[in-house]
Amino acid sequence: MAALLMSVQAEMRSASGMNLNEHLVDVMPTGKPPAKSGEEFYAIHDGGETQSDDESMEEESFFTITVSFRGGKLPYDSWGTELIAKADTGILAKCRVVAAHLHMNEDVRVAANVIIGAGENGFTETIRYLGRGLVEEKYGDWWHGERGKVPDGVAVQLRFGKLKRYQVITEQS
Repeated sequence: MAALLMSVQAEMRSASGMNLNEHLVDVMPTGKPPAKSGEEFYAIHDGGETQSDDESMEEESFFTITVSFRGGKLPYDSWGTELIAKADTGILAKCRVVAAHLHMNEDVRVAANVIIGAGENGFTETIRYLGRGLVEEKYGDWWHGERGKVPDGVAVQLRFGKLKRYQVITEQS
């Protein structure tokens, strides 16, 4: 899973059209952005694994990207049109760019397998975009500040997965 998360991070930082640097995207323990994050942040985090075979480790891996936008510079009554739904710069438009770029992205699978190494069985299937959650209001504590009475921004979770990896179980003595 670590190799997958790191290869997603590298792809998001280097992909043309995404314009995301190390201050905007990182692997995180959860979807919460770091305290030092700016107006927008993309947190890549573990989405778990499933196991479906008794004779081998047939794993299916999942990950989530939580996109967070602060709304501090905008009046709350314009969040719907400016922060959420604005073409090209709203959170939904940015989520669409990430989803479209990573769905079926073979470069991420290949990069993860390079990190895993030739001595191990790597991923055999590539990333599938599985959907997005609702836009949720977030308060100051989301950004490691104090929770106020009014929200400070919004966040959306994007779900990805169905990357398969088959590993042989060696006998244990």
